[in-house]
Amino acid sequence: MGAVNSKRKSPPENEGATEPSAKRACHRSDDVANAESLAVAAGAGGSTDTPNIVTTPREDAFDQKTWWMVDLTPIAGSSPQGASALVKRCMRTHGWDEAKTRKVLDAYRQFMILKKELKDWDANILSPCYLVDQMWHCHILDVMNYYHDMMLLCGHVVGHNPDGALDYVAKQKRDDTTRASLEEHFGSYDETIWDYSPDEASEIVNDVANQSEG
Repeated sequence: MGAVNSKRKSPPENEGATEPSAKRACHRSDDVANAESLAVAAGAGGSTDTPNIVTTPREDAFDQKTWWMVDLTPIAGSSPQGASALVKRCMRTHGWDEAKTRKVLDAYRQFMILKKELKDWDANILSPCYLVDQMWHCHILDVMNYYHDMMLLCGHVVGHNPDGALDYVAKQKRDDTTRASLEEHFGSYDETIWDYSPDEASEIVNDVANQSEG
């Protein structure tokens, strides 16, 4: 009886494979391409859970201090950046005079300083008063410049919650925190801006502006 050959032949290279090697290689290439695409979308080394905000690059015409300076002199081709453009927009949109708008701008500046100090990026800690909120809306509507302005002034986009007033108790708490923070940081706050209802605030600020002109 001849000896039994205990050695088994090696199976062909692709035996038992569920798909050809070329097809597997193709899938691997697709996976790499998809991963690279996700990496680009999320930013280098970033997470896909928090996508980057894609904006057109802008060369800043101001720094953190000069941004708030107001010059309403009509100049052809004047910059759309800075507080001057915002003041003009508020005067045009709301019919405010210059004196009133400058007072609201000063309150808006204080509000943004507090936002930065408390890192209130998602509107969970502070709330603007009515007039500051009106100016904030005018700023946000210039969405591209608003994004760049916030990065310049605060180092972070400052979010606005348009439904924040629906929770009355939470809104009152944010209002109280805002006034306390204004006093703590600035020593006081302008009651003609911060302490009244929308109608009262408009009426009082207009009266103050008229007195200053008289």
